[in-house]
Amino acid sequence: MSIIVQSASKDFGAFKALDAIDLTVGQGELLALLGPSGSGKTTLLRVIAGLEVPDAGTVQIEGVDVTDVDVRDRGIGFVFQHYALFKHMTVAENIGFAQRMKRAPKAEVAERVSELLALFRLEGLAKRYPAQLSGGQRQRVALARALASDPRVLLLDEPFGALDAKVRLELRRWLRRLHDQIGVTTIFVTHDQEEALEVADRIVVMNAGRIEQAGSPEEVFRSPANEFVMEFLGNVNVFHGEVSDGVAHVGSLVLDAPQHDRAGTAAARAYFRPHDLDVSTSIPEGPHFSARVEHVNPAGPRVKLELEDIEGTAIFAEVERAVFDSLGLAPGQEVYVSPRETHLFVEDYSI
Repeated sequence: MSIIVQSASKDFGAFKALDAIDLTVGQGELLALLGPSGSGKTTLLRVIAGLEVPDAGTVQIEGVDVTDVDVRDRGIGFVFQHYALFKHMTVAENIGFAQRMKRAPKAEVAERVSELLALFRLEGLAKRYPAQLSGGQRQRVALARALASDPRVLLLDEPFGALDAKVRLELRRWLRRLHDQIGVTTIFVTHDQEEALEVADRIVVMNAGRIEQAGSPEEVFRSPANEFVMEFLGNVNVFHGEVSDGVAHVGSLVLDAPQHDRAGTAAARAYFRPHDLDVSTSIPEGPHFSARVEHVNPAGPRVKLELEDIEGTAIFAEVERAVFDSLGLAPGQEVYVSPRETHLFVEDYSI
């Protein structure tokens, strides 16, 4: 394994940034640390980098304890959100900076810079200064500079957070292709769920200094470990009810709950993602409830609907445009809603 963090804790005064974190990152893995502001993801990244020293616990890289090793000796490349390029240096000079500081031969530095300019599609920009580059170009220069000294680990702290949506989308796809090409172990911090789901091999969801769940993008999205993960990874509708003897009653829905078949009644919450709700104008088979269309947002590949059930609860659904057109939906129309996939949380139980 490339990186092992064991029982890492870090306090800033009364604030507990990390609470006994255990994390293993495999060789060549592209891992996303995902969570809201204050969840501890950047602190964990800085502890791995050596920019912060944990109050307790250890960090190992390739089997070597580096907890007390200086950041310069860990073999790590670090990329910040706001590039941190040297304004007085050209693109080529920025990329070759680390190797020059190590007093590498000029020919070796020039060769490495040339390789990275080609890899990052920056050949025509070598003599430009950071102020003459776009945001996306600056971020590519920052990544190239981080890779110039062949680091064992690449750490990225909100690498695309300062860019506009279109450039961010292009760069995260480019990062995925780059990682597949070079294979360096990479950890990146983000609060953007879509970014993590699209780019990462594995996602670690953090909250309040703890890891809530770690798994593949499909695992954390399709099988959330708890309600925090469920709510953090995309929009959801929540129905409150109760469950007993393997059956859940939430709103007007009656749902099978085979994983909670013990006697007695317990409070339950059923979560439905908007894209997991089928909307029809005729009574469907299976569990469903009635609702009224309140608002239609037809922009985008899927039509977004705001509905209201008979109890006045706002419900959000998304349907394919072809389905929307065939139903002829409009505000004020009565419809029937059927959940295709349900996430039911009952105390320590979930399905």
